[in-house]
Amino acid sequence: MSLALDLLEEFRPVLADAVVIAACNRHWLDPDRDFEARDGGVFLNESGRQTFVRRFHARMEETVSALGADTGPVPYQQVCVNQARLLAACLRDGTPDYQPFLVK
Repeated sequence: MSLALDLLEEFRPVLADAVVIAACNRHWLDPDRDFEARDGGVFLNESGRQTFVRRFHARMEETVSALGADTGPVPYQQVCVNQARLLAACLRDGTPDYQPFLVK
């Protein structure tokens, strides 16, 4: 499980963090409509979760060019799959040449 989380760290800034920051800056979530106070904290309610997940999926469909890639822009979703396959190949073959994802 920790290996999957390590792989996820490459993408956290450009995927999860980017959506959270955009949600704050662009007011995608309404404090009165999308949050609820309970158990001593404030949480996204169903409406807020649906909004966030919809925006996250839209981000996953956005295309990006990776440094060193010979192909044109590809969706972030495909980049994640490609990186997982590259890591698996490195582990399977015992080669230390895994290249992390970098945005142009």
